[in-house]
Amino acid sequence: MTESASAVEFASAFTPMESESSSTIGATIYDWAQAFQRAVVCMPSVPRSLVRISEAKLTQLASERPHSLLALIEKNALGAADLTFAAEIAGTIDDWTRVVPLLTRLLLHASPVVREGAVYGLVRHADRVPAVRATIRSAIAGLLGVEGSPGVRAAADDALVLLDDQL
Repeated sequence: MTESASAVEFASAFTPMESESSSTIGATIYDWAQAFQRAVVCMPSVPRSLVRISEAKLTQLASERPHSLLALIEKNALGAADLTFAAEIAGTIDDWTRVVPLLTRLLLHASPVVREGAVYGLVRHADRVPAVRATIRSAIAGLLGVEGSPGVRAAADDALVLLDDQL
């Protein structure tokens, strides 16, 4: 798939639903999502690392349009720095049936900072959704067995201690 095609696919997640308007989801995030969609569709050759999203905007997106944040993560539409924040913030989204498998896949990402963000996001879900705590613990323990990055290993160690305290 070309970069242009993937840009069009994930940009569709920013298209407002028929029931949405700037008054129902907030003018700021609505306008921002529309501008971002236009920028990505019109300039698909711009490297992902040049399309930056602030941590505050990612947090707002998770709160007001969680499906859009998850689409950005699923389509790998962010650079590693933004993707790590997006993964951590995804831990605040209530739809654990979609978030936990997505973040578990990010534990295999090429970038260590993204894997670290996925660990933090998963731990937030383990704290909020006891039913998936054992699955999350198993995924993080599996990462620890093969992880080469000291930062990710430290995050995984801390996560396992926290998860074991919760059991």
